[in-house]
Amino acid sequence: MDDPDQAGRHTPPTKLRNAWFFRPFEFFVEMYGLPNYDETDVTAFVAVTFTVLFGIMFGDVGQGLVLTAFSLFMWKVKKNPLFHLMIPCGIASTLAGFVYGSVFGFEDVLDPLYLAAGLPDKPVSVMESINGILLFAVYIGVLLVLAAMGMNIYTKAKQGHTGDVLFGTNGVVGVITYVAGVDLVSAFMGATVFMPVPLAAVLLVLGLAALLFAGVLAPLFNGEPDWMPAEGWGGYLMQNVFELLESVLSYLSNTISFLRVGAFVIVHASMMMVVFTLAGEPANPVVVVLGNLVVIALEALLSAIQGIRLEFYEMFSRFYQGGGHKFRALDLKDKASSLSGDAS
Repeated sequence: MDDPDQAGRHTPPTKLRNAWFFRPFEFFVEMYGLPNYDETDVTAFVAVTFTVLFGIMFGDVGQGLVLTAFSLFMWKVKKNPLFHLMIPCGIASTLAGFVYGSVFGFEDVLDPLYLAAGLPDKPVSVMESINGILLFAVYIGVLLVLAAMGMNIYTKAKQGHTGDVLFGTNGVVGVITYVAGVDLVSAFMGATVFMPVPLAAVLLVLGLAALLFAGVLAPLFNGEPDWMPAEGWGGYLMQNVFELLESVLSYLSNTISFLRVGAFVIVHASMMMVVFTLAGEPANPVVVVLGNLVVIALEALLSAIQGIRLEFYEMFSRFYQGGGHKFRALDLKDKASSLSGDAS
């Protein structure tokens, strides 16, 4: 028996319910930790974002089809959920391959298709669009960080934490501060801006000030009686200045981390260039086949690892705790069999 003081707060167990096309990604959610009873199930969010990110990093029509077929076969044989979730990822990779114009590393095979569709060339030539791909990856990061903040606002609102919804680092004030900061950085880099620069500067200053005093404003709006800083205003300001700096750095680091998406697009194309260099001219078919197999295995592993990292560290850290415990139904027949076996 556990001492009551050691037992902690008991909460109902969690049983996830998702549509069949989202269900395989419960594997990742359980890996991180099931949602608490009052949290939001993030399975659908993970399914969409991970599949898109994987497809962008692993874009190749032929290799995507091979990955899909292999994952489908292994799922039928082994029933491993990891292979199950790789099936939609392989399909996403195939679709991204049509954008890059790559089929097993051959860059010109789909040119007749583009001409028939009225396009002068493939939509994206990877090795000729490196800067654009990296910038696109950063904008993906901006959108997904904002999506994670939106999930946090929804969860906190469902839990009734009005102060955190308004003044949290990942609440409404956090969103305004982040968007204003992105706009100013975009203006400095000569990229697309979302609002006038003076307006972005004013919103950034006001947002930072609100975040600095969020430790007072949030409990005040939550209706907590002890909203005044216990350590005094001097101690409060000293502590929260550093916390504000940490929040700003997390905005920056989380966004820049998505550069790895664009980097892996370039790495994938570069690895195939190495394969064709080793294959010689004319290309040795054995080297091309073996090279494709190596790239498929290596890139699938690396893209999956990077996708999981972006999910867990860059997005989950903003809105998800995952401290729930799984609901396990009691099977009376098996229990009775076990007891009878022990008794015998």
